Amino acid sequence: MTGQYKFREESEPSNILLTDDNSQEWIKITNEGFWVRGIKVPQDDQEAQTVYNAFKQWLAYANLTRRY
Repeated sequence: MTGQYKFREESEPSNILLTDDNSQEWIKITNEGFWVRGIKVPQDDQEAQTVYNAFKQWLAYANLTRRY
């Protein structure tokens, strides 16, 4: 049985965006880096901690404002 290989077409880079109820940006992740509340996070030894803390804040906010 011979296999056929298909190469994936190039597509636009995907981005991740976490927002609040008013569509205000909390965290944005792109190929260029991370943004927390619209400010680019510098790529240093604190980058992961900064993004992690922002994610925890967003998650707490999302749980507190969840509508059932």
